[in-house]
Amino acid sequence: MFELWDLETANAIGEYQTLEDALMNVRMTARLYGRPAVITWGLLFESENGETTRIAIREDLSRLAGVPERVVSRRGPMHKSDTRNPASALLNARVSMNPAHVKDPLTLRLVT
Repeated sequence: MFELWDLETANAIGEYQTLEDALMNVRMTARLYGRPAVITWGLLFESENGETTRIAIREDLSRLAGVPERVVSRRGPMHKSDTRNPASALLNARVSMNPAHVKDPLTLRLVT
């Protein structure tokens, strides 16, 4: 079982059956929220007998997942103070519900 962890908060992000599934989560999160969102993450592998092996952490994990050095968030720029915690950026943001701004029903435009 592959596990993603946030190393700063010691929170589990998710468990994955395959390495590719875990790396896809890293890539998609970076694509949505920018590279800073995944730079504190680590990837571990836990065997059936309970042994844990570190696969990659921080920058090494980003490189392993194929996250470009300069990934631009699809959600738009976050406030400078929110770059380390994308969740707080989204919680503190004002969201536009104007139908003209909502091109995809799953995507809302942040109003700055």
